[in-house]
Amino acid sequence: MGDWFTITIDGDIIDHPWTDRPTLDQMQEQVGGYIEPCPKHTEWHKGATPYTSKLYEAFANEEGIWEGLKPNTHAQEILGYPILGNVLFHGVRHA
Repeated sequence: MGDWFTITIDGDIIDHPWTDRPTLDQMQEQVGGYIEPCPKHTEWHKGATPYTSKLYEAFANEEGIWEGLKPNTHAQEILGYPILGNVLFHGVRHA
C-alpha cells in the first residue's frame, strides 16, 4: 500500500497514519490549497532517495506560484525538479 508523508519547505517530515487513500480535504490540508499531481520523472521508481525507496505519487499546491509559496528543496531531491510549498508523498518510506 505504501506510506503517506508530507515534506514541508523547512524539511520537516510529517508521517500520516492513513491506511487508506486520504480524503481530498486531508490532501488539501497538507499542501495548503488545491492539490495538483506532480509530474513523474525518469527516476520515479528507481533506487532510493533520502526519504523513500519507491515513490508512487506526489501532490503539491496547484496555485503555489500565485500564492508566492517558497521553494521546497527537500522535495526537489525526490522529484528532480523545482517545486513550491509543502508536498504530500505516497511511497515506501525509509524507517
